[in-house]
Amino acid sequence: MVGKFPTIPFIIWIFILGYSLWGKSRGPEKKLKKQFKMKKLITTIDIHEVNRFSALSDDWWKKGGAFAPLHRLTPVRMKFLRNALKSHQKVGSSDERPFCGMKILDVGCGGGLLTEPVTRLGGTVTGIDASREAIGAAVQHSKLSGLEINYLTGEVATAFKFGEKFDVVIASEILEHVLDPRPFIAELTKLMTRDGILILTTLNRSLKSLLGAKVLAEYMLRIIPMETHSWTKFIKPAELQNLLADFELEIRLLNGISYKVMLNDFILDQNLSMNYAVSAAFRN
Repeated sequence: MVGKFPTIPFIIWIFILGYSLWGKSRGPEKKLKKQFKMKKLITTIDIHEVNRFSALSDDWWKKGGAFAPLHRLTPVRMKFLRNALKSHQKVGSSDERPFCGMKILDVGCGGGLLTEPVTRLGGTVTGIDASREAIGAAVQHSKLSGLEINYLTGEVATAFKFGEKFDVVIASEILEHVLDPRPFIAELTKLMTRDGILILTTLNRSLKSLLGAKVLAEYMLRIIPMETHSWTKFIKPAELQNLLADFELEIRLLNGISYKVMLNDFILDQNLSMNYAVSAAFRN
């Protein structure tokens, strides 16, 4: 932990807050479509976000590196995933490899921080990410770990080419990085089996997340790289619920994810003011 916050003139903090609120005006890059060689592709990728994470690809498996917060979040994300599958009657409570027999898609898998533990619990897992560098790091680490994981480079539509449907589709800490959540959710639903489940974790667009995830985490404590997040891309739980409903999905489980200083760890709770997790399924 940093002992003292850096002393920054008040006017600079005003600039930082303004920049965090409005971000930069960005658009999709046409070359991306040529790269993946697909027709009629709805681009949900923000190429600037992809480039930013690609530049950090060497850090994916460094627990003290740029992705340290994701390493810390992984156990609680796995706990939520298991709870969600239990509530959906997909797994038992005492299974050592509860995901056996399930086809699972990890969208925006990055270097495989969540993909690997899901695979260890028995899932047949496909990981997909728009960053070639991130996928390279994921493939290399999976080989070192002795895990068989199918990794793909591209956006969600890349998985359509194989005509597969998945029992579980995961997009963890991804919604806040896409250009538009609506077409992104639409693409995710196309990859779900009719009795499948969608797992999302993301950030609420609240004053707490602006101060905590932007100002404190990026600019003061520097525990994540600056410009990792654009606060305007964060999505409120009610907004996400309405968006899911437009695609005939209903929320089955909703939890907040909070950092507890006394425990020095993240926990699942009912506080949705910053990080939160959702499981959703098609209406019966």
